[in-house]
Amino acid sequence: MSNSKVGQVQRILSWLEYNAFWNSKVLEVKQSKVAGLGVFLKGSVQPGDVIFRIPKDNILSAKNGLIYNMLRDYDVSNVDNERVSISQGMFGLIITFIYETASGQDSPWYDYIKSIEPEADQIDQSDIPICLWPEKEKRFLDNTECGISGMLDNAELIEYYLECVRFAQRNRELVRVPDVLDIDSKHVNTKTILDQYKTKVLRFGQYVQAVISRAFNIDDYHEIALVPGADLFNSVAPSQVLVDGDSIVKGNENIRFICEGDGKICEICGQIGCDHEEILSDVEEIEAYSEVSEDQGNSDEDNDGEESQHEDSDVSSQNDEESSTDKEDEEILTDENDNKSDDEDLLSEIDMEYIEKMEREIKEEEMNDSDDDSAIGDNTKYDLESSISDKDSHEQRKAPEKAALYDLSNSLEDTSQCCDIILVNLPNREDSLELFNTYGNFLPNCYLLQKYGYINTYPNPNPNDKCTLQRQLSSYLKHFKKNLSSVKQKQMEHKLEWYEDIAFDIVNEIVMNHTASMIVDKVDLDDDDKEDFLQSAVPESWKLSATIGYNGIPSKQTYAILRLVHLPYKIFNLKLANVKSEKTLNKRIRELLVFSTNDSDLSKINTIIKSWVQERLSLYKGLPREELSSSRLKIIHHLITSESAILNRAIAKLDT
Repeated sequence: MSNSKVGQVQRILSWLEYNAFWNSKVLEVKQSKVAGLGVFLKGSVQPGDVIFRIPKDNILSAKNGLIYNMLRDYDVSNVDNERVSISQGMFGLIITFIYETASGQDSPWYDYIKSIEPEADQIDQSDIPICLWPEKEKRFLDNTECGISGMLDNAELIEYYLECVRFAQRNRELVRVPDVLDIDSKHVNTKTILDQYKTKVLRFGQYVQAVISRAFNIDDYHEIALVPGADLFNSVAPSQVLVDGDSIVKGNENIRFICEGDGKICEICGQIGCDHEEILSDVEEIEAYSEVSEDQGNSDEDNDGEESQHEDSDVSSQNDEESSTDKEDEEILTDENDNKSDDEDLLSEIDMEYIEKMEREIKEEEMNDSDDDSAIGDNTKYDLESSISDKDSHEQRKAPEKAALYDLSNSLEDTSQCCDIILVNLPNREDSLELFNTYGNFLPNCYLLQKYGYINTYPNPNPNDKCTLQRQLSSYLKHFKKNLSSVKQKQMEHKLEWYEDIAFDIVNEIVMNHTASMIVDKVDLDDDDKEDFLQSAVPESWKLSATIGYNGIPSKQTYAILRLVHLPYKIFNLKLANVKSEKTLNKRIRELLVFSTNDSDLSKINTIIKSWVQERLSLYKGLPREELSSSRLKIIHHLITSESAILNRAIAKLDT
């Protein structure tokens, strides 16, 4: 949700004026009934229109940050270590945000950062990752999905913090160490650091939560980034739709965040159609040839001097070719840098007359071009151009500001180098025309809490919630095998190994195909939502197969694993383990495990699942209010209430 500071909203809107296209004619930022600030529609706009666009050069990513080269060099020096790679993904973004925050007004994102920077006071009650919550609070989450999924373990976060500290110490001569990373790391480790530097670690946790709750996926080059303006929109919960007795989740968002060019962007330079792919291909061929030559050289060590001399000549020739190739590559890169330098010189010479002349030429070209295929809609393009034109009409506007606007206009025309927010559904008047985004239509509450610090609260629960019976399944298998003879224990191990190696993926594919044919195709979902919904039905491993869905129905994978356990070994060996035909195997797994046509053991299996559910339900702890902060108490209470409701629904259904 949008947690931007109310008092700082004008700063971020002013920043957007010169760094992005924010359609202020139709968008308004004000207090929301949902949470904090929100974005509201105040003008005419249609689904499909772009209401916000920002060049990728202006997003806050690790690649755009002031310390990226140092991060990359640091990772290269630690390539053999098992530590985290702090230049990549979310790790790179978090430490970049910390350094940009510490640089104050020297950061290009200063106004944006001030609007989201977490407050240092009352740090114990602030938004921090749940793994840093006090133990007296985390212990009540032990049996919830948060605890079962390992979200309460802070070991990875602590190790990442120490790695950031090591980076800061190594580069302190180049850039000042941010206060949150300024500790004596020589005498601390993952077990003692919370005792010695608790306040610093919690402050670090504030930065972590501020970043992960706002980050957007961009492309293969930038990976993940903070996108000023895009995080002003609040999130809306999805709805549950019943189709033929099954439930499907459908999003209610009004907008969609997209980055054109994703999947086509070069991960080295961030451009489309660059020469890096060809250069890298040439380098790989040279390296492969070098390895072959080296292997041949090793195998011919015992050859006579003439052969050795001939081989040396070949190697020398090869080195000359490599040197020539390297020079050609260097010349290409030098030319690119020279062109870039020429462009920078040109920009430095821009004056009022030049800007006005170029704008007139651009407008004349656009008037003559009726087939403009720009991704920005006609209304949006007009708003952008007229906005810039209005600004330039004021005589008191300074030339640098006009040059920046002109440069921004050019940047916004290349859709592959921009991020957009597009209207997909008109807002409701019941919500005062607030525009909502989604932070994941198919994320259960535990992941919403881990990433964004909030949950969908009861009695309006999250239809993606489910209850995992992993511990119960593991315990059941352990005791079940314990009562078997040694021969039957080996047979059981054979069945489980076969299921993990072969059947698990086939079972998931059968479930996904069934879901797609019976549910998804009957509901209006776009391709991305269809894929996300289908993937949400697939557990990460067979040991996580046993789950109870939001509607109280055990997953098909739960029944599959139990049917396999109780399937006689002779039938398993004959009809499953020794089947060579993939088509036949898929058919038999479907008939014997997923959709059994002769389920004589169904009552027994339901009794087993019911006992698991009852055990899971009994493990929830009471909530002594005096020990917990009020905000976290509410979250814990809603999590347990929602999960208990799912388990109680399961008991009722398994009894019928």
